[in-house]
Amino acid sequence: MPPINKTRPIKIGRTISHKHKLLHKGTAVVSLLLSLAIGGMDKASALPVYSDEGNATALRQVPVYRDFTQTLDGDTTAKEAEKGRKIKMMEWVSPVPSKAYLVCLHAFGLSSREYADFGSKMSGMGFDVAALDVRGFGPSRTQPGNKKIDFEGTVSDVRRLLKTIRKQDSHRKIFLVGESMGGAIAIRLASENPELVDGVICSAPAWQVYKIKRITAKGLLDRIFGEPGFAARSVAMQASTSEKLQKQWLEDRTYRTNVSIPEAYSYYRLMKSTPKSAERIGNLPVLVVQGLNDRLSKPVGAAELFNVLGSTHKQLAIVADGEHLVFEEGQLKSELAGYVANWINSAMSKTLSVAEPSVVVLDRGNMPAAGESLLKQMLQLSGIKLAKGIDRGI
Repeated sequence: MPPINKTRPIKIGRTISHKHKLLHKGTAVVSLLLSLAIGGMDKASALPVYSDEGNATALRQVPVYRDFTQTLDGDTTAKEAEKGRKIKMMEWVSPVPSKAYLVCLHAFGLSSREYADFGSKMSGMGFDVAALDVRGFGPSRTQPGNKKIDFEGTVSDVRRLLKTIRKQDSHRKIFLVGESMGGAIAIRLASENPELVDGVICSAPAWQVYKIKRITAKGLLDRIFGEPGFAARSVAMQASTSEKLQKQWLEDRTYRTNVSIPEAYSYYRLMKSTPKSAERIGNLPVLVVQGLNDRLSKPVGAAELFNVLGSTHKQLAIVADGEHLVFEEGQLKSELAGYVANWINSAMSKTLSVAEPSVVVLDRGNMPAAGESLLKQMLQLSGIKLAKGIDRGI
């Protein structure tokens, strides 16, 4: 197995017994989702398209889609079978025997292809990696049974895949990996079927969004002036400071963010249910990752979610220079990949350094002075006491 880039965590402290009460403005979220549903945001508004020239090697390593229908454990309904719906999945197989299987779920508007860099790096570290298209997203959304966004169907798809992996090798460890929307789905699956997974890794699990009302208003204006419009540009700027990425998001038409009102409502329900799903997770190891510079999904929301996680084997990793995406679209840095690999190996060997809930800060030396205030706020909301004399980080 190739050497893993080891990263020493900063253990911040111990859990505060009193849980911080989660705040959630449901009406504002509904407004945002309705603006999506009526066409207020362009396809580029949800997040990047994988086309960075600097990641050409990883792009060439993107595998072809595999169709899973008969091989998965469990039966599809007769109605789905008649429509010919197939589960689309990509795999990155480790060159060495792997003891762990990582099942990845993408962010809203993206697809399994956006895990190309993640899959390449993590398979090189000794893990088999798979990524699925959430129903209604990716190239497979043009096929029968996949045209509509369907979170319930996606949960069923992933559950069947997990059962199949368990059946094929009961000793193999399975970890769910999800980013943004995918993180919310992973948390739900782990809460409902803990027997099918051995750990969860979620980045910026979607349930709180910045500037919701402003984006909604701009979405309404876009109905008058056309797309891509004010809302698309606003979200693109919040998602990344890279002008190159912003341009890609605004010009690409292959990724989906325009949704119907029923689809928008189902997304709202998924977001709203995330904290309760987190509370129901038992003693599964859980790693929550959050970019401190995320201007789309609120970092404090990740801290609050971490606080209510039912598992005591949990860790919050704050990426000091990270934005909204830290896993997908070529945004995975080698340091974070090494840290995640070490965390997985520790979870598998049951030697987690997080015997009690803890917080680590990655690349803290690159954090601007303005980030210290937000970091302290996150620590308070996470339920972790700030230890004295913390070094400037990893």
